[in-house]
Amino acid sequence: MATLQKIRDHAGTLVTIIVALALLAFIVGDLFKADGTFGSSRNNVGTIAGTDIPIQYYQAKVDENTEIYKQNTQQNSLESAVYDQIQDQTWEQLVREYVIDEEYEKAGINVTADELYDMVQGNFVDPQVMQIPIFRDAQTGQFDRNLVIQFLKNKDLDPSGQAAASWASFEKSLVQNKKDQKFLSLVGMGMYATKLQAEKESADKNTKYDFDYIQLRYSSVADSVVKVTDSDLKKYYSAHQSDFEQDESRDLYYVTFPIVASDEDRQSTIESVEKIKNEFASKDKDALEQFVNLESEQPFNGKYLAKEDLSAPIAELFDAAEGTVVGPYEEGNYVKIARKLGSARVADSVEARHILIRPSASLSDEDAKAKADSILNAIKKGASFAEMAEKFSADGSAQDGGNLGWFTEGQMVKEFNDACFFGKKGDLVLVQTQFGYHVVEIQNQTAPSQKVQVAILAREISASNKTVDAIYGNASRFGSSYRSLDAFRSNADKEGLSLRTANVKRNDRRLANFENPRQVIRWAYKASFGEISEIFELDNQFVIAIVSGIHKKGVASFDEVRNDIARRVLIEKKADYLISKLNDNSKGASTLQAVADKLGEQVKEAKNVSYSSYSVPSVGVEPSLQAAMVTLDEQKISSPIKGNNAVYLIQVKQVEKAESVDLARERELLQRTNMSKAGYQVLSAIEAAADIEDNRSNFY
Repeated sequence: MATLQKIRDHAGTLVTIIVALALLAFIVGDLFKADGTFGSSRNNVGTIAGTDIPIQYYQAKVDENTEIYKQNTQQNSLESAVYDQIQDQTWEQLVREYVIDEEYEKAGINVTADELYDMVQGNFVDPQVMQIPIFRDAQTGQFDRNLVIQFLKNKDLDPSGQAAASWASFEKSLVQNKKDQKFLSLVGMGMYATKLQAEKESADKNTKYDFDYIQLRYSSVADSVVKVTDSDLKKYYSAHQSDFEQDESRDLYYVTFPIVASDEDRQSTIESVEKIKNEFASKDKDALEQFVNLESEQPFNGKYLAKEDLSAPIAELFDAAEGTVVGPYEEGNYVKIARKLGSARVADSVEARHILIRPSASLSDEDAKAKADSILNAIKKGASFAEMAEKFSADGSAQDGGNLGWFTEGQMVKEFNDACFFGKKGDLVLVQTQFGYHVVEIQNQTAPSQKVQVAILAREISASNKTVDAIYGNASRFGSSYRSLDAFRSNADKEGLSLRTANVKRNDRRLANFENPRQVIRWAYKASFGEISEIFELDNQFVIAIVSGIHKKGVASFDEVRNDIARRVLIEKKADYLISKLNDNSKGASTLQAVADKLGEQVKEAKNVSYSSYSVPSVGVEPSLQAAMVTLDEQKISSPIKGNNAVYLIQVKQVEKAESVDLARERELLQRTNMSKAGYQVLSAIEAAADIEDNRSNFY
């Protein structure tokens, strides 16, 4: 009793020590795993060839590849689909690094410095380099090797080091791709096609068969004619286990509640535009652009428009007085007001050339302007514009004498645009833009026509907070009212909702047309069967889902595939029934027509069918029919043939072989096909043999 009391007295201290030790063991166990590596398995996005890939390391690689993509495409932001591709490509890079590269090293595959030079700026520039926008002429869109050289010379001048780092990573991917090509070529060259294989391939393609056939479709037999038992289904399941291998997946039912504006929201938007109409009408032209950009959900566009370019609600502005205001009016999902700012005779397009002097760390803005002025004066005094462009211009068009070709209004920045469209042919002017100072010559203009400049202020008709709350409330009510699978399914239809289905895998990034449904898919893999989700907001609609099926990797259970098995067994039973029917009616018959007459069927004809044909004309995909065709003696009636859609009797009437075949050519084609397949099959086999576990779905 005394001992028991002591335990009670010291229970607090004892429990604290036990808990502390347990936590320590847990932490140490995570930090120092059995293999002696440092890290936590819970923080790994996967395992490749026995190497854990920490989330931090993977994400850093993704970020690096994202920055490279942004720099190469000159984009500041990426669509989710592009980011998803970058994530997948990053994972593939890691697989290559830990699995494939080891095989390359064993095979002695490498890329030399000279090869890399050729791929970047030499005689065999890689297509990936040629596709990078910054290495293409801004006007012609053609690859310019000089831009590559210029970039390589200046990349180390970037104080952030980002340019050099991005290029180093890009070169690494170029080297990797080159290794891939060498490996695929090496494996492919090991492929060989024999003369016998070429002869067989040629015969399969060039031997043509004409045959008559009788076709008894499975659909002609009522389901009630044959009997299918549970025993039949289970017997089929046991004999065809490999047919029911499946990947892990989840089945979902889901409903959506679109977030759309109400009539009240529409009226409110009209009133909000009406309130600022007077101010919009009274602003002077210089202040109006800023006012529109501040108050409108579409930016100010000062482009001059032809009459046919004006939408129907504002067509009257073409002949109206300057300052006339139209609206509010609805167009698309916007409420708008429009004001005529003026009219002028403006060309549709202009041909021009320019010389760009760009301020830089070594050239101040003042010095850049002075240099541009000096070039302008020199050209006015007779200097060659093209020569000055080639010598001084910082634009990609310099190699073409500064020529920009023809362009329409709005393609260039405003200052450059206005100088070209409101000047006249032959003008030589200096223009300042965000890019620097341009010496511009207007070479040609199309014939001017009357156009008008219109300012448009637009506000979107969008759902208010009140409307969103009401839609969310409806979704919440549905989700809380129908918690079972049957109730969810049956009441969706009763409430006028479209019940949708989906089957998703753990790493899927697509669900119907939703832009980024990963939150739904991740939830599905944490949920149990029949569990209903929270309310997700995807693409301006609320979504509620319920798990309607859980499929584990491996052989599907009998219950999961019961319906599929029942369909197959039913076809088997009908095939047996029809085969028996054909056997009974073909006894003693010497022609197909005699059999057809007994059955009340027609004899049909198939012509010019080869063994390698994808399908049989007027019949469909029936490989068993083609297999029987090539093994049957001419004029002999076949035994019943069980096909995909029917049971057949056939009689080969004529076999036509190709008169002359170029076996050398056939052998070459076959060998080329084998070469193209082999390399990728080997790579797939190497990956399949490696220990690869992809757990990225736990994080993304």
